[in-house]
Amino acid sequence: MKRMAVGLSLLCVLLSSTLFFACTAEVGASDVVLHESGERIVVEAKNTVEGASLFDAMEYFKDRGEIAYEGYTGDYGFYFTSVGDKELKDGEFWAIYTSLTQLDGVAYSDSAFSVVYEGVDCGSALFGVEGLPLIEGAVYIIQLGSY
Repeated sequence: MKRMAVGLSLLCVLLSSTLFFACTAEVGASDVVLHESGERIVVEAKNTVEGASLFDAMEYFKDRGEIAYEGYTGDYGFYFTSVGDKELKDGEFWAIYTSLTQLDGVAYSDSAFSVVYEGVDCGSALFGVEGLPLIEGAVYIIQLGSY
């Protein structure tokens, strides 16, 4: 019985450390590039960063002082309330677009609603910033929209 308790304890420690390290994706300067122009923020992924998302890239830029943003985590993930020096007003929202169409059988954008950045079509994201993986060559746009 004692062996089983020790074995279960070790298993719990192993699983806990695995989950902890799986959630700490490191994004670096060689992985992403930021372009900011008023009501449009563009992130270009130069490398695939295993386990990292667009949110991780935004955190990287924020930590380095390259961009400011505020927001909160709601029922559907992180929601931007301000990006750069632009705060949302009534009837406005931050739309997310990406050139990442599909990966491993998962659709990440809808081309029915799209914008173009330097000749690259970016469809409306089907996931929030936390659910969009950083994939080499992909472009991610956070753009002010209104309704």
